[in-house]
Amino acid sequence: MAGASALGIAIEPAFKENNILIVTSSREEFLPYAAVMLQSICDNSSEEHNYDIVVLEEGISQTGKEIMSNIINGKPNFTLRFYNVSACLSGLSINGIADYVPKLTCARLLVPELFPDAEKAVWLDADTVVERDVAELYGIDIHGYLLAAVRDIGVAAYASTSGHWVGGHLANVLKLSPEQYFNGGVLLLNCELFRDTFASSYLLMTAARKDFRYMDQDALNYLCRGKVRYLDIKWNYNATRVKCEDLPAELYKLYKESGKNPYIVHYIGPDKPGEKPDLNLAERFWLYASETGYYYKLIFNMINAQRKITLEKYDEKLKKELEWIRNRLEEKIEQKLGR
Repeated sequence: MAGASALGIAIEPAFKENNILIVTSSREEFLPYAAVMLQSICDNSSEEHNYDIVVLEEGISQTGKEIMSNIINGKPNFTLRFYNVSACLSGLSINGIADYVPKLTCARLLVPELFPDAEKAVWLDADTVVERDVAELYGIDIHGYLLAAVRDIGVAAYASTSGHWVGGHLANVLKLSPEQYFNGGVLLLNCELFRDTFASSYLLMTAARKDFRYMDQDALNYLCRGKVRYLDIKWNYNATRVKCEDLPAELYKLYKESGKNPYIVHYIGPDKPGEKPDLNLAERFWLYASETGYYYKLIFNMINAQRKITLEKYDEKLKKELEWIRNRLEEKIEQKLGR
């Protein structure tokens, strides 16, 4: 029987024993990525564990839910459930740096209260690919820690760049060094300790601070200072948007080594392998995508995205050629006028 939840939703464990709780969030348009993530979890799972997967959403269609559910068909140790959390986030106003990041990303802050009986939970962003049994991540000891996470290599690179705003943001707003800041895309949450320490309403209020550029990720970094267990980079390998040349030498070495055998690949940022198949480790995404019911939709979207990129490049080339012609004509006119 699930305990009480201040959110009005109390989600019980799907399995009575050995319940590995995995939570993510997705909107309808991002569901193909969530499907690839789910497929990768299934392909690297073990029959020894029970996988309780929950998608926090804001109005996913029944068709989308059925396509996702087909992935776990015939797997008795898997369950997949969807919960609409629109009401929980309705009053939230965020002021993040990136337009592509939806308000739904703050749903991770709700997890401890949504699952009042859960001791721990794995949070995975939907733009990840899992290459290891998630039960291994779930089994990591986080006693005394609020969460376990991986240092954010991308943020560390920005902070090491002279004049970049991230360095000042970490030092002056979050009171953290670049080595302390973690990425929120892969988390092992100590739900019990979170419930004893922070109400979800307070977490959401903190994420809405106008000076928190990375919203919920900044909130977790700020509030969990000194209570974070840092994991190997392999558990959240940033496949995109890292300017390696700006990383400190030791971090650069760790990052490059982790890329040889990552446990979880994370396609951070607006560029995704579904639109840009030449991204680093995009082939891992497409391997699992080929097993899902979204495969042909992803191919169609990728072709359209590549066509748009080609047209934009063509337009830019045409603009340069027209500019060159205009300049030559102006020169000729001036010569004719004797200037």
